[in-house]
Formats: sequence, C-alpha cells, structure tokens
Amino acid sequence: MPNLKKFIIFIVVAVILAAALPIIGNKLVQNRLEDRLTTLSSYGLEVSKAETESSYLSTKKHFEFLLRDADKFVEYLNKYSDQQIPPYVNAAFEGVLIGADVEYSNIPMSKAVSVDIYPLSLS
Repeated sequence: MPNLKKFIIFIVVAVILAAALPIIGNKLVQNRLEDRLTTLSSYGLEVSKAETESSYLSTKKHFEFLLRDADKFVEYLNKYSDQQIPPYVNAAFEGVLIGADVEYSNIPMSKAVSVDIYPLSLS
C-alpha cells in the first residue's frame, strides 16, 4: 500500500510538471525576445506596436519597428554582415517602418521558431 501512494504521488507530480512545460517554454522564449528587443532598441529601432496571440502550445507575435537612428542600425548590421553597407544608404533607412511576425512553439524542447520580416512603409 505505501508503494501505491508513492506511485500515485509521482504520477500526479509528473502530470503537473508536463502540464507546466508550455508555460515555462513560453516564458523562456519571451525572455530571449525581450533581450533581443532591448538590443535592437539600443541600435535605433523603436517598437511602435506589439501584438500577441497565444494559445497553450504556440505563440504568435507581431511587431512594428520604426527606424529612428539609421546610423546606429547600419553600424549594427555591418557587425554581422560579410559586406559593409555604404553610408549613403543611411538616409534611405531613416523613418522606415518594419513589420516582424514571430511564431514559436511553447514546448521548451522544440526549436521551431518562424520569423518573417518585411517593410511596412518606406521613408
């Protein structure tokens, strides 16, 4: 009888932990997204609109970014690109509105993340 009680307690705890995994996974991805948004804002991109549509197993986020400081943003892009963006492009970037859709699974072991980036309006 004592083994049956331990087994039932183990099963209940395992079910509770399994049910909490999507909540924990969503929080982990959300923290990483917040870190990335902070980095982007320090390089001249300002979040002008953010919407979230979330279910138990997946989350979709829509962001609209306004490019406030093209010089800082081009500097950021040049750090991670093979070729340098010419300085005269900065003027074309200033004031651009960029949309980004991020969709991901809330299950922590899943690596499925989809990101679509597109211009909404040009300067």
